[in-house]
Amino acid sequence: MKSKAIKYIIGTTLVSHMVFANSPVVNPNSSPYLSTDATSEEQRLSQITDNINNLIAPYKNFIQDFNKKITNKIDYKSIMKYVKIQGNELWNLSKINNNSTNKDDRSLYWVRLYISYLLRNHISSLELENNQRIELFWNFELASRGNDDINFKPDDSFKVLLTGFDPFGLDYQIEQSNPSGYIALSLDGKNLNINDKNVSFETLILPVRFEDFDRGMVETMLESYIKNSSVDMIITSSMGREDRFDLERFPALRRSAKSTDNTITKTGASQINPLKPFLNGNELDGPEFVEFSLPAKAILKSKIHYQISINKDSSDNDSVSKPYVYDIVDNRTVKILERKKVDGQIIDKVKEIPYVKKLESIINKKSVSGSSGSFLSNEITYRSIRLRNIYASSLPIGHIHTPYLDQSDLIQTEQNNVPVEVQQYNTLKQTKSILSHAIKHLIDNNQNKKHCKVKISNFISNYNQNKNSLENCTFKHNISSEYNTKYYWIYIPQKTKKLKLSINGNTGNADLYVSQDTHGWPTQENHDYSSITKGSTETINIENPTPNHYYHIAIKPSTPYKNISIKAELID
Repeated sequence: MKSKAIKYIIGTTLVSHMVFANSPVVNPNSSPYLSTDATSEEQRLSQITDNINNLIAPYKNFIQDFNKKITNKIDYKSIMKYVKIQGNELWNLSKINNNSTNKDDRSLYWVRLYISYLLRNHISSLELENNQRIELFWNFELASRGNDDINFKPDDSFKVLLTGFDPFGLDYQIEQSNPSGYIALSLDGKNLNINDKNVSFETLILPVRFEDFDRGMVETMLESYIKNSSVDMIITSSMGREDRFDLERFPALRRSAKSTDNTITKTGASQINPLKPFLNGNELDGPEFVEFSLPAKAILKSKIHYQISINKDSSDNDSVSKPYVYDIVDNRTVKILERKKVDGQIIDKVKEIPYVKKLESIINKKSVSGSSGSFLSNEITYRSIRLRNIYASSLPIGHIHTPYLDQSDLIQTEQNNVPVEVQQYNTLKQTKSILSHAIKHLIDNNQNKKHCKVKISNFISNYNQNKNSLENCTFKHNISSEYNTKYYWIYIPQKTKKLKLSINGNTGNADLYVSQDTHGWPTQENHDYSSITKGSTETINIENPTPNHYYHIAIKPSTPYKNISIKAELID
């Protein structure tokens, strides 16, 4: 496929429709769902280089076959069926494995744009309702991003769902790749043996477009797996900083990045004016920050030192071999917006917190950016953890930023030239190590704590931000109070047969009270259960607690106490 052919179909003018939005982000001139003309993404096909043309070339027959057959389909149902099939076929053609011709994530991105343009051009002359046009592109996008290809098997011992992103920053570097997309296409459908367990991977790739997120693409892709606990771990990933992996501990609710997405759209947000994203027309609800649930300590042990061979010159048979490893960082940095009085005036001021120890210290602060920043990589992890918390799932979920992939021909590392394909391989290899360490830890933990497999989330939707949540089978230590009652809560999942609550301490006299949520918060006078023996060691056992409800817990000091602990156990 030649560049001339692409220019002939698409045209050569890139129209920049810059949109600023503080409502659901839709750029009507470049929306993949609403635009009747080529979107700004599709128009970039006129600018692609010979390298990109070479990546697209193996798909020439696929593109031509689509263009030929779509012209014969003029009713909505037949077009819908065809684009879903072709979207899924494109995804399968783009997987990276030993038997495939594709070895790059960019092929999928550019061919998808080509197909979407041909589809847009075809339906422009048909009498379709606006919502039908939206549904056609929505279903094609989902299918071509792996959503229709997820196929975990009953005998899979451990199921991992991993997401990546499209390339972005294409107006600065048209050849830009995204290592998270490369990783997703390399791992999709793969199986690994870890701890004698069959670990299976299914993957998805998300667009770098605000509109898709506001339309609920993350929720569409992930919600059923989180709600039904049908996978064992969800990893979201994207390209991040140079020469390091980041475990992004505290994602934030709000957008504040000034960067444009792939449709040249801005949200109108800034650090001084961070804005909530949307979900199906409404502002996204939830706390200002959430916390990931990946086994960070295990992942931090996954650094691997390996040799990379770099040919300095194609005519030189000698190669240079040097140890090369990316650092792994447990990133706890966030930014918040604080109101301060300066010279008699109240102003908003951005404050960076370099290291957040506990979620509770920031959960009610107005978020500016999370550990993963303030762009869509932050947002995908926030939305996925938000779903986890809504459904009180025990699912380990979190975001990993891969190292930045320098898309120039060569980069300098330890005075040696490292080709892009070597960078991709290194990133994939260390990602596998990260995943293996996390999975091994989770398998070992599940085997050792079978009765503790249900773990309560740190935060459930917008539920009572002034009270503390409890995690099943996990102690909260060093609780002290002289006069004030301490409050906690826990959510009861389906199939829970017993709730066991206990406090333990050697000082003072603390009493334990519990009420189901329908009865309000417990007091000394009004409660459903209590344990008020002498001292600060109390236990309450609740048989067959009501599922899908919260249980409220109060620790009241009869006399001041120090350094007691509380533990919650759910037994199914």
